[in-house]
Amino acid sequence: MLLLAAPLAGQPARPPIVGIAHFALKTSDLTAARAFYGCDLGFAELFTMNNRQDGVFFALFKVNDHQYIEVRPELKDAAEDRRSHLAFETTDARQLRAYLAS
Repeated sequence: MLLLAAPLAGQPARPPIVGIAHFALKTSDLTAARAFYGCDLGFAELFTMNNRQDGVFFALFKVNDHQYIEVRPELKDAAEDRRSHLAFETTDARQLRAYLAS
């Protein structure tokens, strides 16, 4: 059970976080990651975002209609943390931004 603390005076109320929208991770081998997420796990690769300098910026795999996995070819060292970021789904993004900013 998740307990929410009452907002402090003047602080916006925190809207609920209802799920994970996507998570992003770093890899040193995008071809192997594509094989794992696309072939082994069966997630459809929706698109690849490219940039002009380095080629592939990230590949995006669909888990379901609300969740995605973003794979970035940015891992420089095997000891580096492979997690890039995590994005949550909420019922009110503007209110959550105001809450976090406060």
